[in-house]
Amino acid sequence: MKNFQYICLVVLSLLAAGCASKQGKKEFSDYYSATKNGNFDNSKKRNHQVFSADFKIDTIYRSMKGPIDESTFYLADSGDIVWLTGYKVEVINSKGEVIEPGFICHNNLNLDSIRRFPWQSQNFDYQNRVFTLTQGATELSLPEGYGVPIPGEQGFKSIFQALNHNYPEVDTTIKHRVTIAYFLDSEIDFKLKPLYMQTLYVVKQYQGPLGSMGEKPKEDALQVESIGKDNYHPAQQPTCGVDMLANNKSLNGVDMYYDNYGRKYTGHWKINPGKEVLAMNVDRMLNLNQKRKLVMAVAHVHPFCTEIALMNETKQEKIVSLTMKQAEEGIGLNEIQVYIPTEDIWLDPSNKYALASFYHNTSSDTLSAMSVMYLYFEE
Repeated sequence: MKNFQYICLVVLSLLAAGCASKQGKKEFSDYYSATKNGNFDNSKKRNHQVFSADFKIDTIYRSMKGPIDESTFYLADSGDIVWLTGYKVEVINSKGEVIEPGFICHNNLNLDSIRRFPWQSQNFDYQNRVFTLTQGATELSLPEGYGVPIPGEQGFKSIFQALNHNYPEVDTTIKHRVTIAYFLDSEIDFKLKPLYMQTLYVVKQYQGPLGSMGEKPKEDALQVESIGKDNYHPAQQPTCGVDMLANNKSLNGVDMYYDNYGRKYTGHWKINPGKEVLAMNVDRMLNLNQKRKLVMAVAHVHPFCTEIALMNETKQEKIVSLTMKQAEEGIGLNEIQVYIPTEDIWLDPSNKYALASFYHNTSSDTLSAMSVMYLYFEE
C-alpha cells in the first residue's frame, strides 16, 4: 500500500512538473509586492564582505594569468529577495591596509550553478554574471531606487584574480576584499525598480575562412584554414556565449566560439603594438524581444583600450561610448567610464546593433585584450 501511495505521489509530481513547464515560469511581477508604498530609506541597506585567499605576488602576472580564488556564499534565506545595489573590490596588504588597485585583474560576482529562480529570469540568458570589477572600475553603484533582484535561495560566487603588470622585483602578499551592498525585501517597505543585466562583447577570429560570423564563405575561401592563429591567447576564455559555445578538448578544454563554416573566435586575444579596431553585430547577444530602457552601462577591458561603443547599425550612430584613462606610468588603467544616461535610452528590436572595440597598444610588447560591455535594463 505504501509503495502504491509513493508511486501515485511520484506520478502526480511529474504531471504537475509537466503542466508547470507547459505554462512556463511566472514573471517577476508575480513575486514583486505591489503593497510597498513607503519612502526610500538607505539606512536599510546591508553590506556583506568576502575575502580572497592570500595571493603571493613575486613575479609579473599579465591579464588573466595571475593567481585565482573563489568564495561561495548566500545573502538571505529561502523565500526572501536580495536586491543587489552595489559592488566594490579593494586590495589589502599584510597589515590590513588598503593599497593601490594595481594588483587587481578582475573580480566577478556570479551566481553559483544552482540558479534557483522561481520566476522567469531575463538576467542570465547568456551568462550567470551579475557584476564585474576590474582595474579602473573597482566600485559600482546602481542609480538610487534600482536593484538587481535575486531569490534568497540562490547562492553567489565571488571570483578573484590578481595581476601585476609593473613590478618585476616585488615580493609581497595581498588579498582582495569585496563589499556587496544590498537590501532584503523582507526588511523594506518601499519599492525598488528591478534591473537585469545583459552582456555584450567582441570576439576575434583566429581560424577558418574569411568572412563575418555566420556568413557563407565564397568558393575561393573554402580551403583557407587559418586567418591568424597568432591572435589566439591560451589564457582562460570568457564563459558567456556569443553565437554558439563549444568546449573543444583538443584546445585543452578552453571555451571558444565558432560558426557553422569552420570559423573559430576568441574573446581574449593577443594585441600587437599599434592601433586595433574590431566591431561585430550583437543582436543575438542583446536578445531583444521588445523595447528595453537602458539604466547603466559599464565595461571590462584591458590596458590600452581607449573606447568601447554600442552602435545602432540601422541609424549609423553611437548609443553608448565608454572611454578609458590609461595609467600615467607603466601598464594599467586609471579609469573606465561608467555610463548612466541623463535622458531615457531605449533599445528597439527593429534596429540592428554592433559593439566596437578600440585599442592603442603604445608599449613594445604583445599583450592581451578583451572588450566587454555590461548593460543594465529595467525589468
